Amino acid sequence: MTEAGETELSNAEVRRRASRGAASAFGRHAVVRLLAFLGTLVLARLIAPEGFGLFVTAQFILSILQALAVGGVVSALVRRREAVSDADYRTALVVQQIIAVTVVAILFMAAPAITAAYDLPPDRVWVFRAMALAVFPLSLKSIPQARLQREFRHDKVAASDVIEYLVYLVAALSMAALGYGVWALVAATLLRYTAGAIAVHLAARSGVRIGYEHRRAAGLIQTALPLQGGILLDLGNRAIVPIVLGGILGLAAVGVTGMATTIVDAVILQPLVLVASVQLRLLARVQDEPERMRTLLGDFYSAGGLVILPLATLLAIIAPTVLPLILSEPWRQVGFVVSGLVLSSALQVISAPSAQAAKALGDVHAPLVGGIVTLALQLLIVVIAAPRIGIYAYPLSALVSGTIWAVLITARVARRVGMPPVQALLPILAAAAVAGGIWFAAVSLTTNPWLIIGGLILGGIVYLALLVLLAGQAVGRLLAFAAGAVPARLTGLTNAVTTASSACDRLQLRLPTGTQS
Repeated sequence: MTEAGETELSNAEVRRRASRGAASAFGRHAVVRLLAFLGTLVLARLIAPEGFGLFVTAQFILSILQALAVGGVVSALVRRREAVSDADYRTALVVQQIIAVTVVAILFMAAPAITAAYDLPPDRVWVFRAMALAVFPLSLKSIPQARLQREFRHDKVAASDVIEYLVYLVAALSMAALGYGVWALVAATLLRYTAGAIAVHLAARSGVRIGYEHRRAAGLIQTALPLQGGILLDLGNRAIVPIVLGGILGLAAVGVTGMATTIVDAVILQPLVLVASVQLRLLARVQDEPERMRTLLGDFYSAGGLVILPLATLLAIIAPTVLPLILSEPWRQVGFVVSGLVLSSALQVISAPSAQAAKALGDVHAPLVGGIVTLALQLLIVVIAAPRIGIYAYPLSALVSGTIWAVLITARVARRVGMPPVQALLPILAAAAVAGGIWFAAVSLTTNPWLIIGGLILGGIVYLALLVLLAGQAVGRLLAFAAGAVPARLTGLTNAVTTASSACDRLQLRLPTGTQS
């Protein structure tokens, strides 16, 4: 034991736990995100855009409260390289609760002004107040979650996240079907985070323990404040929909855009967030070793691109055709907004490892400056374009600002550790582009469902074949990494994965030099 509350892990154990955590993030959440996607479509038929827009606005306010009370403190604990003691965790919980009580009290007093600003009936004030209460289970959940992340038990974090989202989905769909409207989403949110807090405490085998030491609290806050600034800037980008777009186009526009964002989050961004927590812990361990950090970044680029970019390409292509057939008439614009947001989400996939590297290096200036620049640009584009092109101004602003952010953060990290091997993404992008062309032809040239399904399957096969030909080494490393997540008793499966990894490497090494990643 290095210090009470935390055990030093060997490099082999770190790798095993990290690979298992990443596999859990993708594996367990694959099924849940499919359910989330389908559940969101059902909710769109049960709740009007105006009601969903009200929920999106209340959810955004909850995100601000969470960032103030939870975000910076947890980030400070997770990124700390030295051991974190039980006294640190107890003090962090007390600091969180003090902040949580303060911000919820302020929100309770401000709620009437918020409802008046949106011209809502006076009784809607309780939507905002009820949502604000969710900050308490969120704060109680965050400390044991930080413990698990520091121990590289992301598999347990993933399991608790699955539990809480299933609770949300069942509660929201049941109450919405009974006609509770926006209150179905509010009640489901409270139940979700309460279930998540209980699940993560059981997973970490820890109870709620409080204690306070002024010295520890002062050091924690000093580290948390710059990190919190970056979190709040990120929320500034998210504020554009409920505040700016809502002010220009109304709550119905907030509902449509929020629904599109929810779909993209469920399919793409939430798994990315889970994997990013694994990346942060691994990068924090090598923050003083530039060469190892650069190598890790290359592997992270490849893994994110291999898994998420084809999914993003497929969603962007089929959304405008498929979603209008599934949703009701008030949601007809969702498909095109989803396509636009998927492009900016793909950029987040590419830039996410660099963003985690900046956090691990303690670089607070890049996220702050980049966040300010991208926020200002998004605001400018939405304010100018929304009166002319409506809700499509938001995905346009996200795409432009996302491109600039990806360039800024990658260049910043490159100055510290050297240029990460972003060229590893080129063959993956090429394979996704070819598959995307096949998928686009399938949905645009025929209305026969069997031909469409056949085209989608063909595109997937072509993508996998091109990956082996153009990026065999990247596929091999990803398979080898995944093998570390397989339990030791499944040695046959582990050996098969390792053999496949070696075969991918050998196949690519026989190709001309110009095709290597």
